[in-house]
Amino acid sequence: MKPLLNDKWQTMNILGVTYATVNTGTVNAGLSAARPAAFPSSNHTLVLPQGFRAEVSAMYMSPMTFGGRAIRSSFSSSVGVSKSVLHNQGTLTLNVSDLLNTQQRRADVLAAGLNSYTVNKAESRFVRLNFSYKFGNRNVKASPRRDTGIEAEKARMDN
Repeated sequence: MKPLLNDKWQTMNILGVTYATVNTGTVNAGLSAARPAAFPSSNHTLVLPQGFRAEVSAMYMSPMTFGGRAIRSSFSSSVGVSKSVLHNQGTLTLNVSDLLNTQQRRADVLAAGLNSYTVNKAESRFVRLNFSYKFGNRNVKASPRRDTGIEAEKARMDN
C-alpha cells in the first residue's frame, strides 16, 4: 500500500466519479434523468510498537440518479488490528467490517407513474479473527541456471 506519509503511516485515497444516462429512444417515460456521483474512499494503516498494526478504512457513495432510479447516499467503515507472532512467521488479525452498521442500499423509483422507495439492508457487520502462518524455509537459495540442449539448438538454428 502506498504512498507512505512516513515510516509508520501508510494511506491510500481514491476518488471515483461516474455519470450514466439511459437512452430510451423516442419513449421517455421519465427514464432520462441523470446525476453524477462520487465514490471517495480512504484507507489508513498504522505501524504500532511491539509488532502491532492498525487499519481504518471508510467509503462513501454520493447520491446518484440513473434513469428513473434515484439512489441515495451510503457509507461504510471498517477497522482492524494485527499482531506478528511466532518470530514473525505468524499473524493474528482481528477486524470489524461495517463498524457503524450503516451499509445499505436505498433508492427511489420515480418513473412512468411509479413511485416507490426501497431499502436493501443485508447483514454487513462482521467480526473476524484470523491466524496465518508462513510455512517453509525463507533461506532457500535459488537453484543455479542450467543450460539445456534447447538453447544450444536455438543458437545453431539462428545462424
